[in-house]
Amino acid sequence: MPELANQEPWELIAKVALVVIGFYACERIVYLLLRRHIIKNAAKENSPIRILTDVIMDALSPPMRVVLFGAIIFSIEHIFRFSLSTKIHLKSINDTCIMILVFWALYRMCVPLSHIMDGWGMDTLGKRFTDELRKFLVSIMRASLLVMAAIALLDVWHVNVGPLLAGLGLLGVAISFAAQETIKHFFGGITLIMDRPFQEGDWIQCDTVEGLVERVGLRSTRVRQLDDMLAVIPNADLANARILNKSAIQNWRLNTTIWVSYNTPNDILMRIEKAIQDYLTNHPRVDMSVRPAFSLVNLANFGGSAYEILCDVYTRETDWKSFTKLRAEFLFAFSKIVTDLGATMPYSSQSVYIEKVPASLENLLKAS
Repeated sequence: MPELANQEPWELIAKVALVVIGFYACERIVYLLLRRHIIKNAAKENSPIRILTDVIMDALSPPMRVVLFGAIIFSIEHIFRFSLSTKIHLKSINDTCIMILVFWALYRMCVPLSHIMDGWGMDTLGKRFTDELRKFLVSIMRASLLVMAAIALLDVWHVNVGPLLAGLGLLGVAISFAAQETIKHFFGGITLIMDRPFQEGDWIQCDTVEGLVERVGLRSTRVRQLDDMLAVIPNADLANARILNKSAIQNWRLNTTIWVSYNTPNDILMRIEKAIQDYLTNHPRVDMSVRPAFSLVNLANFGGSAYEILCDVYTRETDWKSFTKLRAEFLFAFSKIVTDLGATMPYSSQSVYIEKVPASLENLLKAS
């Protein structure tokens, strides 16, 4: 039995009770004041700050109860007179309580922290943290905390953790060799999520695959092709591929050629070119200031069966469906300009001229 510090038993019990009640009261007061202060600054009852505050405080509430047990151990250690070895054990128990408090609080904070990261990503960097990635990160964080907590507790009780760390290192090397492909695809997925060449719902083209991105996973990305077939692409291959993101187009480009018949006089041809240029320049949905060096309406070539007038301009459309409707409007307008000026738009044709007809074929033609 420990020796008492020259005090009556009821005095020691009262002191222990006072210390325990004091620790508990301080913990409750700090908890309630912090919660009240944060809630007071929340604009609405169902605001994101209020909801996040409730989640964080609920996560920290159970670990804070360890403070009460630690207070009892602390009181016993300082009020009673123990031997040196007993004091060492009590200090180890007290340090264990502190370790449990810290790691338990961090363990329960993993989920709220993942939502904080998700909100930060949504506000500043766009949608990056998918549900699958969030769950994976929470699992990694919790597993790491459990390992660190075990090592810290063993160290508190003076257990040599060197061989354990060496064994964990060898285990990690073995796992990395056994799962090289999976790890490669995982880091490819992390690269895609953080670099953001596309997002879910974007229209992309990659090698022979073109379609809408349905999901960016940790190992692969799923793309719904235009023929409604589902393409599953490993992230490592996709991260190193040339990706065209058509949903990121800021100005859809109209690039078309207008054919005008060769029997059109030059002055009419020049008027057609000028009329088309004026029409596009004055159109409210055409932006001639976008890459002006590449925006042009000119006679470009003598084609196989007609003059070729090149129209290459950028529109203000960012949506593919709206652009197709605008392109149809332009094509109808170009056809009307050509016909109104008395010219025609010939179909593709090829003329064959025979310099010399064989005698046998000439006699056959005459006979017919």
